[in-house]
Amino acid sequence: MTESNMAASKPQFDILLGGTQNLPLEFSVGRFAAARAQEIAALTEAIEDPQRTGLVFQKLPKHMRRRVMSRTSKRLPRRLREAHMQQLMKSGLPPEPKRPSRKFRRRPQNLLLEYNRRQKRFIWLETHLWHAKRFHMTEKWGYKLANFPNDKSFRACYRATANHCLLQDISYYSCIELNGPMDQLLEQLQKLTNKDCGLTFGAKAFLTGAREGSVMLFHQNIFPYGAIGRVSFLWKPTEVVKSDDSVQVVETRTLWIWVHPAFYQELLDELILLFHFVEVDDVKDTELNKQSCPSKEFAENSSSSDTKISDETTSSPAEKKRKLGKVNGKKDVEKTKLETRNVPFIRTPKYLSHTGSVQMILLKDTLNRFRLTGPLSQAVLLESLHTANVLEVVSEKNKTDSKGGEDSLDTRTVCLQSSDASDNDCKTGESKDWWTEFYGVSQHHKESWHYQETLWQALKGAASPAQLPPHLVLALTVLDPRLQLPSKRTKAVPDEKALWEQESKDQVMSLSSLACVSPIWSSHVRDLATNSKMSSAELADSRSHNLVPGFLLEEFETDVEEGTSNFCCRNVGQVKSHVPILLIQRPGSQEPVRKRLGFASGWDVVMPAGWALPLWLALVFRGARAGGLRESGSLGFEAGSESVLPPDTVSGSTEAEAQKTRLTERHFRLPPDKRPNYVKLGVTSPFFCCWDVLVNEWSQRTSENVDMQCKTENKTHSSKFFVLRERKKLESLKAAVSTLNTKNIKNSSRIVSDFPDLSNLFPSCKDCCLVPITIYMCGRGSPTDCAIICLPSEMDIDDISKDVHSPGPTEGIHNDERQMERKELRTEHKKLLKRLRRKRVRERRKLEDLAAVKRGNSEDESHPKPVPVVRKRKAKEPPPTKGVTDKHQDILRSLWLPQTQTVKDSCSRTVIGFITKGDFCFTESHGAGQGYVVLSALLQLVALYQRRLREGNDVSAVWVLVRNPTSLQYRFGVINI
Repeated sequence: MTESNMAASKPQFDILLGGTQNLPLEFSVGRFAAARAQEIAALTEAIEDPQRTGLVFQKLPKHMRRRVMSRTSKRLPRRLREAHMQQLMKSGLPPEPKRPSRKFRRRPQNLLLEYNRRQKRFIWLETHLWHAKRFHMTEKWGYKLANFPNDKSFRACYRATANHCLLQDISYYSCIELNGPMDQLLEQLQKLTNKDCGLTFGAKAFLTGAREGSVMLFHQNIFPYGAIGRVSFLWKPTEVVKSDDSVQVVETRTLWIWVHPAFYQELLDELILLFHFVEVDDVKDTELNKQSCPSKEFAENSSSSDTKISDETTSSPAEKKRKLGKVNGKKDVEKTKLETRNVPFIRTPKYLSHTGSVQMILLKDTLNRFRLTGPLSQAVLLESLHTANVLEVVSEKNKTDSKGGEDSLDTRTVCLQSSDASDNDCKTGESKDWWTEFYGVSQHHKESWHYQETLWQALKGAASPAQLPPHLVLALTVLDPRLQLPSKRTKAVPDEKALWEQESKDQVMSLSSLACVSPIWSSHVRDLATNSKMSSAELADSRSHNLVPGFLLEEFETDVEEGTSNFCCRNVGQVKSHVPILLIQRPGSQEPVRKRLGFASGWDVVMPAGWALPLWLALVFRGARAGGLRESGSLGFEAGSESVLPPDTVSGSTEAEAQKTRLTERHFRLPPDKRPNYVKLGVTSPFFCCWDVLVNEWSQRTSENVDMQCKTENKTHSSKFFVLRERKKLESLKAAVSTLNTKNIKNSSRIVSDFPDLSNLFPSCKDCCLVPITIYMCGRGSPTDCAIICLPSEMDIDDISKDVHSPGPTEGIHNDERQMERKELRTEHKKLLKRLRRKRVRERRKLEDLAAVKRGNSEDESHPKPVPVVRKRKAKEPPPTKGVTDKHQDILRSLWLPQTQTVKDSCSRTVIGFITKGDFCFTESHGAGQGYVVLSALLQLVALYQRRLREGNDVSAVWVLVRNPTSLQYRFGVINI
């Protein structure tokens, strides 16, 4: 076929060639390209990006990818499954997986009760199931906690802290409530604190309850020894009772102390000893509990919850099925979830002092606490929390009550009868509308709600929590967070239209005591708020009645049958649920010299039990990134805050011992040629910071003298050393080091004369004192945990002064004196194993011969055949040489890692301290570490640089040497207090 015939057979477009379209004779190329710029850009991007040619599951972002996606389409988002299956059909579908056996498919009859049974050893947080699907879980401090997320988001969590919002569930912090006269509380609590370490419980800034404080606690009368740990505390605002004639102030005060679970029991024992507390079994023994008696519905649930789990294992299958069937009701789901907690208030342990004036209530696991960190935490909270207009509800209730009709609110709402009331009182008993009772009676509470609402609206202009007063406490009553949940995850950003005007600033800065008045302080309100929470099934059923999907649930009426719902209702069929919360501001970094001003600032949110997961989902759907324990440690490291578990506390030493055991086991699981020889590296304690040995060597004391001194001073709870926490002494050390760290210092008579005599400031405590320090590396290198800090020699200082990029000195290889001993021990051990094996073989053959003889005698055989005796060892039975092997392994471990006898002179440079937490610091863009040094060694280091400055040498910084346990290379670092 010719070309003309081929052209004639093709369909044409132009009308001149036989087509149907009339094309213009000319056109503008620029206008034509501009009209199709979007198509051209898309085609160019598709051509230049070769990754676009991959499979469907390869186009997902990295944090959503899973290896199983290539063969399991259910792991992909629903919108991509069809395209993924079409691609799989081209290359062949994967084979159908084998159906697992029945034992792998068994499920408990009631999953909720099974979850409660599994919480006997380790308590689950309310957000445990959400974290268990996305995080590595760990068992710590009696809890099952989220350690770190499964997706590789270490840097993403730092970016969230620095620029966005990081969300953490810290509900494992336990709350202790103290009630009594303020003078008696302060008189006893001051025995556990010291004013030289900072503000204590009696500071005026904290007594009003408008700010949260933190204080370091010690055992009684042994300061500076016997540290327990740092706690945060919050005073309940002074209760004001207004009448027509006068204003009466309630003298009894309430104090909440938030304690880390690592030293919770230690502090609890100290408080019992301090106040002479005695546990109260009967709730009616105290006046406070008479005023806030829990509901009957909760009391009935609590009385049977303690035995429900135990009865499950002893009941017959029929009884168990009958019991499990009762929990399937909608009303019992939320209560069953809280059976493992001390909810309601009647189940909380209570203590009373010997005088009867002070009461202690353990609110452990009854309050939830979230921590939001980052500049966008303000915007996340503003979009997630919507304040409830409770005064409008109260006014409607008053109007309804004034009519006196049959449809009054009190008779239309679900009532909760108190444990003292009779059954007839339920018709007109107290309702679950706790907000109408709290805000409808007291004028003081109404004024507090007005002030809190105005203050919350004023905070919309703040771009970051760092702009607010430090440790601000703001109380709010918000709606159910699930009612405003977006359809998909969004990112909350500050409102650009809301201006941070001067009036708003003045209103926020001039805090009033009305800002922290909250119903959450009442145990009665907390129980009602927990019980009024509707279940997820009820919420989904209510959403299904919406005529327009996506609108707020409370804007529409739902046909909820009265008496069958687990949530409260303002009117018949209208969903209404309020949550009392506390917002506590954290200021973040306050030192702009080293850190960004306001870095790690954010909010803490405190809420009643049962409301953790709804609020958690609301915050996550607004763009907050979830973190775990690893993120808490890295956040404290980046912010430069003090350690939560210092080395001079019992909890700190316990945590260090656990870390030592874990790292030692991991070290000896490796073969000898794959693990470092710490003897040759000159490291005596690679997995543990031997503070006792180091302090004793610097103070030139023996362990016997130290023990004798501790006994004479009656320091039964203290260690042999302590961490310096007195503010004035730390400021003096910081000033001396900061003066030397100033760059380009020449020999000046003024600077030299300003040097204080630091030895006079520490006349008695420098022998057994540790100073917290931070080290920033110069150039290359990042310190690791348990890295040693050493004094530099004169030659080392000259090298770093001449060349800032000097790599530092190198440690020589040490002689391993026990190498031959280990070799001989292994040889002897092999001989012993062979000898034992031959002995077992001989014994087995004797048994075979004996069995053959017995068999021959029974059968009258003249030549019996040997009958082998096969003895199979049981699966759980240990091998016969287990004891010998374990003993050999213990001896070998002691030869590889001998007991630490010396630390100070263990290498060529004098050791002055250890780094407890070291890594690459993102805020500094180089390696950094936090640790402690001996005070006498620090004074010697400062005196060394002061002497060089007096001699006319240039001093640009206080240099120290840092060496990791697995390296021979020393690196230079700058020390800061």
